[in-house]
Parts: sequence; structure tokens; C-alpha cells
Amino acid sequence: MSNSEPQRQIHLAAGDFYFGQGDLSLRTVLGSCITITLWHSNLRIGGMSHCLLPEFPSAGDDRTTLYVEGAVQQFSHHLLRLGAAPGECVVKLLGGGNMFPQQAMEIGQRNIDAARRMLQKAGFTISGEHVGGNGHRVVIFDLTSGNTWLRAPNAVSMGSDS
Repeated sequence: MSNSEPQRQIHLAAGDFYFGQGDLSLRTVLGSCITITLWHSNLRIGGMSHCLLPEFPSAGDDRTTLYVEGAVQQFSHHLLRLGAAPGECVVKLLGGGNMFPQQAMEIGQRNIDAARRMLQKAGFTISGEHVGGNGHRVVIFDLTSGNTWLRAPNAVSMGSDS
């Protein structure tokens, strides 16, 4: 990226998914939702999801990446098309915060548990995570370098994925 041209940024809302490469960064804001970032350093390609819930409520849901289950399937599909294996990727898991600590809602923890389970089942290894706790997070994933940045209470950068 040249210093004179700003990097393009794409904002991912709940249910959004992006996989690709290029001079751009992906950004999202999380509460109880989960973001999975994936980076393949040899191919210089990666992606990011913003999942609202753990798994499909019923067959035929047309917004599959609203769910952790659908996002993991999409990552697997894209890698398969490239001839890449899940174990070759750097995967980070972020989010799953408790937005209402005074209430018994545990959707954040359910998202965390589902993501860990489904990623492992699909052959991915989580190399870093910042999950749980209370409050929101802002995540930026750079598709040029594979770096992941996190802004949250008591959080630091997740560093380079390469």
C-alpha cells in the first residue's frame, strides 16, 4: 500500500462474511457475537465473519453466515476451492462478550463454545483468541498483512497472523 492512497475498509455487520485478498481491511463491532479471522500466509488470502448465533435453527436458512456453523462451512468451502487445508491457516476467535451481566443470557458463551467446537471439527486450530468478558470489541483485520487489531477494555493488539 502506498502512503498516498488510503486502504479501503469494509465494515461487516451481523451475518456478514468476507473472503479474499487485496489492499483492504475488514472491520466489525462485536457484543455477544463472534468474529472468526482466517489468514493463509503463503497464499496471502484471508477472511472474516461476524456471527450472531451458534448454529442453524432449521434447514433452509438463507442467511447462513449469521451462524458460526455457516461461517465455518464457508471458510472450509473457500479453502477447498483453493486447494488449501484448514491446518495451514492462522485462525483467531474474538467476541462473545456478555452484554447484559445482570441477566442470565449466555449467548456470548454459547457462541464461543460453538466456534471452538466447529472450528476444531473442521480441522482448524485457533492460534489466538480474545473472548468472553463484559462489553463490546472493535476488530480490524488487514488482508494485506494478516494483522488483527482489537480495541476493547484491557485489550492489546493481536499482532501479525503471518
